[in-house]
Formats: sequence, C-alpha cells, structure tokens
Amino acid sequence: IRCTIGEWIARYLCMKAVSGFLVGLLLWWLLGSINIQYALSVLCMVLGAEYALFTFLPVQSILNPLKYCNLFSYIRCAKLYTDYLNINLLGYPVGNRFLCLVLLPILLVGFLAGVLFQQEKRRPEGNRSILPSIALRWNRILDFFRRRLSVGGWEFYKTLVFQRVLIILLVVVFLTGSLSYSRFKFSSPDGGWQLWYERIMDDMQGPLDYDVPAYFAGAREYGKDSEEMLYALDKAEEHVADLQARAAKGGYQAWIVDDITPYDGTYGELTRDLQRLNASFGVVFILLSCAGLCAYEHQSGVVNMVRSLKRGRRGIFARKLFCVLGITAAVWVCIYLREFMTFVKIFSPPDIASPIGNFDELMYFPIPSLSIGTVMSLLYAVRFAELFFFGMLVMFVSDHMPTVEASYLANFVLFGLPALLYALGVDVLGFVTPVNAISSAESFWNLGATGKMSALISPVLWAALGIAACVLNHRRWVGTRQHGKGSAHVRQTGET
Repeated sequence: IRCTIGEWIARYLCMKAVSGFLVGLLLWWLLGSINIQYALSVLCMVLGAEYALFTFLPVQSILNPLKYCNLFSYIRCAKLYTDYLNINLLGYPVGNRFLCLVLLPILLVGFLAGVLFQQEKRRPEGNRSILPSIALRWNRILDFFRRRLSVGGWEFYKTLVFQRVLIILLVVVFLTGSLSYSRFKFSSPDGGWQLWYERIMDDMQGPLDYDVPAYFAGAREYGKDSEEMLYALDKAEEHVADLQARAAKGGYQAWIVDDITPYDGTYGELTRDLQRLNASFGVVFILLSCAGLCAYEHQSGVVNMVRSLKRGRRGIFARKLFCVLGITAAVWVCIYLREFMTFVKIFSPPDIASPIGNFDELMYFPIPSLSIGTVMSLLYAVRFAELFFFGMLVMFVSDHMPTVEASYLANFVLFGLPALLYALGVDVLGFVTPVNAISSAESFWNLGATGKMSALISPVLWAALGIAACVLNHRRWVGTRQHGKGSAHVRQTGET
C-alpha cells in the first residue's frame, strides 16, 4: 500500500471498526434468532469451528481459504496489513488482504439482511422452530441416559452441561497452549577469566564425590601458562569450598549445579511476571467454572427442596466439592503440569536429585538437604491445593448470590479483575488477589533466598480463607440441626 503512516493507521482503524460491526451483526443474528440456550450452543460451535480452522489448518492445505477467509481474520485484522500472503484460489494467486476486503461488504450485507429478516419474522418464545424441535428429539434420547444418573452424576452433568463448564474447559485447553513458562538468560562473558570459569563449572557439574584437590591440581598444571585460567581456577576453588562448607553444615552431598538457566529461568525472579500471568489465568478459569455451583439452585428456587431430601444436604454438598476438585485438577493439568512437562522437555535437568542447599539463590531454604525434585513436588502440590481452596472460596460467594449472573459478576469483581490488573503490573493489588498464593513459586523462591517463613504468608492466608469459606459454606448448606431419623431440618419460610 503506497501511503503515509497516518493514512495507514486510518485505514487500519477503519478496518477494525467495520470488522467489529461485522462480528456484532453475526452475534446479534445468532443470539436473536432462536432460544438463548440453543443460540449460545450454536454460537460456541460456530466460533469454535472458525477458531480451529484459523489456528490449526496448515498453510499448505488445499482448504487454506477457510483458514484465511475466516471470522478470526477480521477479529485479528492487523495480520491483513502486516503479513504478506497469497492464497491459491482456483489456480490463481489472490492476496489475503484483497480477498478479505472483497468479502467484507458481501458479509456485511448478508449478516445485516439476516438480522433484519430475523427481527421482522421473530416469533414469540413459545412457538416451535426447527432447532427447538430438533433439540426436543435430542433431549428425548438424552433423557434415556439422564434418568439413570445418580445425585452425583446429575451434579456433574449440571456443572458440565447446564453451566457450560465443558466448553470453558475446552477453551482452557486451547488458550493455555500458548502460555510461556521459561525465560532464558544466557551469560555471554567477554572472554578472559569468566569464560574459563564457566568452562570449569560445566566440567565439574554434578556431585562432588571425586578427589576435588586432585582435579584442581591437574587443571592448574594444564593451565599454568594462562594467567586468566589460573585466576578462574582460584574463583572456582572458592566457590567449591563454599559449597562443601555449606554441605558439611547442612549434612548433605555437595553438588555443582546450573541454577540460572533451568530453575531461575522457569521458577525464579526471571519469570516472575510469567508466573503471575499464568496464575491469573488459573484464577479466571476457576472463577468461570465454579461461580454457578451453588447459585444455580438459588436461581432455580430449589434450594429448600434439595436440602429436604434424604442425604440432600451433606450428599450434594460433598458432590459439589468433588466438582470443584475435578475442575481444579483440569486447570492444574492444563497450566502447571504443562509447565513441568515443558521444563523437562527443554532442559532435561540432570541435577534433579541435588540438595537444594547447593543452589546459591536458595541456600537458606529451611531444610537444605531436600532435593530440588522434592521441593518442586511440594511446589506443584501447593499450587493444586491453592487452586482448590480458591475454588471453595468462589463456591462460598456463589452460595450467597441469587442468580448465576450475579455470582459471575461478584466473583469477577472480587477476584478476577484484581488478578488481571496485578498480572498487568499493578503491584499494590498483590495483597487482595490469590495470584501469588496460586503461583507459589515467588513465595518458595523468597523462602529459599531469605530463610524467613514470612515468605509463605500469602499461600497460608489464602489457604486459611479457602478452608474457612468451606466450613461456613458447609454450615450454610448442611445446617447444624436435624430432627427425625434420616431427615434434615428445613426452616419454615411460610411458603408451601
């Protein structure tokens, strides 16, 4: 495009505005054409199919027009102006931007006509249309299986289907695949003794279970003519002597480890912003999945009826906790198990059995004889527990909301918005968000660097809040008084 920078920005902003109008017309058309429950399902399928084609279809595929003439090409329209691409359309090379610009007015007219026709022909909610009639037949098939579900099975079905947690978890799987977990910091010494020092450390890496003085004597004989190498050997000897003294004091085996690139680059200060961002995603995903667990019954007006059933109090509450546990496991696998697999795949750490006291930045860990592998296992266990405690906190808020929408809004204001702002750099919100507790890497790293237990305040505090929320929620749901054998006491509300 032959234009000035100002003209280019104007073109781009116009394209963004028109593309937003196009997407808005599509949403209006789909959401306003049929029952909202079916419309959301259809919308999720349409957007999911478009996103899958846009993301996963190979560039060389014969179907690549579906990849680039795609709704997400208009959502992410910057690529139309920054990426040069020709599409093989019926044997002719056609520019991707040109094709999308030609299709844009056609789609606008088509979607606008659909919206106007739908509004003009809109029927009352009770009248039958094609999709509800198909859904009626489909529900008859599903009812054959749903009638055989237990109370726990219905709780999981309600959570996964009615509250659309299954769709949320699929979104989690897709979105977490693009998260970053490591940040590399390779030292680049300007020659001299630093280069020799790094070579010596790489050569000695591993347990110091050999004759260290003999190693240094041989190295000095080899480099006797190099003043820089001899100076590097002096520095290496000082470091090794310090390691051996710490190991003797702590009662563990001394190791030479590479603690900068693998560990600090994945769990330490180098990746503090990445850890916060990933934990904030965990907060949002748990929030979206658990916010309707108790609010759904309040919205449907069946709380008193459900609590009056045999085992309707403790049984259903226990199954709700199992739902939280399952959601927690899914989010933990998508974010943190994927982080661990990425760490192992990239670094293949040979020193996983090294006592943590050998790490210079973690030398003050309260139990320095623990291996780094054990500490990492504790870290991932704490992350799982903190996600679960946060899920119980969300469920507690949910039980005080009259509708599912109110529960989403309240939980987002209380937890979601502070978490996202904190991940974006508003550090003052670190005291009111569970991000640090869920990440826990920052707390573990501070504990190892200072040896002060105060570094664990955030995980302990949010764990206590989650447990307290679970206890209070249990009292509110189950109650404390019962009368009669096998029947729960139900408060009289004046209603039949």
